[in-house]
Amino acid sequence: MFRQRLLFFRTVLLATDFVLIALAWFLAYHLRLTSGLIPVWKGVPPLQEYIFPLLYLLPIWGVVGASLGLYSPRRAFALWDEGWLLAKAASLTLVCFTATSYVLKEVDISRLVLAIFGVAAIALPLASRAFIPHTVRQLRRNGIYLRRALVVGHEDLAHQVIKTIQQHPEAGLTIVGIAAESPRLLGTRLDSIAVLGTHHEVGAIMQREHIDQLIIALSFRAYEVVEGVLAQVENEPVEVMLVPDLSRYRELRCGVEDLAGIPALTLQGAPLYGW
Repeated sequence: MFRQRLLFFRTVLLATDFVLIALAWFLAYHLRLTSGLIPVWKGVPPLQEYIFPLLYLLPIWGVVGASLGLYSPRRAFALWDEGWLLAKAASLTLVCFTATSYVLKEVDISRLVLAIFGVAAIALPLASRAFIPHTVRQLRRNGIYLRRALVVGHEDLAHQVIKTIQQHPEAGLTIVGIAAESPRLLGTRLDSIAVLGTHHEVGAIMQREHIDQLIIALSFRAYEVVEGVLAQVENEPVEVMLVPDLSRYRELRCGVEDLAGIPALTLQGAPLYGW
């Protein structure tokens, strides 16, 4: 569900960018040719001539943005990174668009229109992204687009899970607490998240905190705890996610495979296989 939410968010972002890129194109046409702010010496081409280039401008933007990872759900949302990627996307889009226009020779595009468009293609999407954190906070205050999560675990794996979720506020998932293995950790914090109890109290914590999603992030040596945790939530309408502890195998060629319908983790693969 977490990845699906990120993918949905990035898809909405792509659709919004398409609208803003089209708006930037028409804005550039207006500022250069019809606003009267800049003298026009060779006559004003009709707007219809500038509509056709949008048919290949928008796909070029989508391909360039996707190739740069601008819409990747794996990437953390940071305004500075978004601005840098938007600048690269706008530059590469202009290069590809100019080359395509030269090959098609459909219309003679004003170079000043392209320059204004390049600036607007960065400024408009970046401005829309500046409102995203504020919008997400407002939705959370109103209980919209918000899922409350409980993390079971208190070691490095739990730390990685918490940091990843905190880096993606656009996913609408907030961690309200941690269920640790030891009662001695009660009242402590991990990455500003309080330990609300032990793994024996998961059911009670979920009822009290109105949990929507349970994330089990335990080390391999603590996997005997998993069965007890699952028994406490088997009748609860919550989503349960088990994060495997593969940190020690990170340098190996690990992956997930389907073994005739049985999910299997490949911890190390042969360097050569197939043809």
